[in-house]
Amino acid sequence: MRLLRRLIGLLGALAGLIGLLLCIAGIVGCWVLYSDVVGRVDRAFGRVDGSLTNATENIDRVGDRLRRTQTELSAIQKREADLASQPAEERNARRALTLKSFDSIKPHLGEAREKLLVATEISLVLNGLLEALAELPTVERLNIDTDRLKEMSGQLSEAIDRSDKMAVLLAKAAPNSGTETAGEASRVSELLNRIIVAVDGAGERVGHVRVKIDEGHDRMVYWTTAAAVVITALLVWIGIGQLSLLIQGRAMVRR
Repeated sequence: MRLLRRLIGLLGALAGLIGLLLCIAGIVGCWVLYSDVVGRVDRAFGRVDGSLTNATENIDRVGDRLRRTQTELSAIQKREADLASQPAEERNARRALTLKSFDSIKPHLGEAREKLLVATEISLVLNGLLEALAELPTVERLNIDTDRLKEMSGQLSEAIDRSDKMAVLLAKAAPNSGTETAGEASRVSELLNRIIVAVDGAGERVGHVRVKIDEGHDRMVYWTTAAAVVITALLVWIGIGQLSLLIQGRAMVRR
């Protein structure tokens, strides 16, 4: 009877020891896996955040260039509208000033279009990343309207063409070219107004996506941490039971 009791105690102690070791290994493995998962999540969301930052920077630069160009166009429009009532000498002098101011308009428009094309390319890649993140349960499906960005690029091309036409009108130095130039400047300014509104809308959309992505990242990390804590607590509770079994088995062997 004593031998049987010792055998049962030995088996119980061995089972408790194995169970305790497995619980400890499970806790260590849980947090190693947690660290790996959080690292992967951070890297995935980090790539999206980097793309969003690049897109935002390029869109903001587009808006800055267009607003600067619009200011210059307004000055040209006002100057050219006043030329009709000025003497020929005054008209020629002020037109030279207009031509000098006009030299910076086309480069600004070209730079804005280049930045917009870069933002469009980044957004195409970004939409692929967002589509992949949408597979996660904590992230809603989001995207950047690349078609709208392409449309704005086309409108900028039109604005550049119109600015070329303005350059031709300014070079003519004809008596009525001032009125024509002022009218063309007005049309370009209206076109830029529409593009600026669209660019601001695109910037707001990117900002909205950034907020949602940050919220999805925070939720993902929160639920991953909560799952790791719950699993750890469960393994600790089981480990306490295994430790108790080890102690009881050891006591039976000693008795």
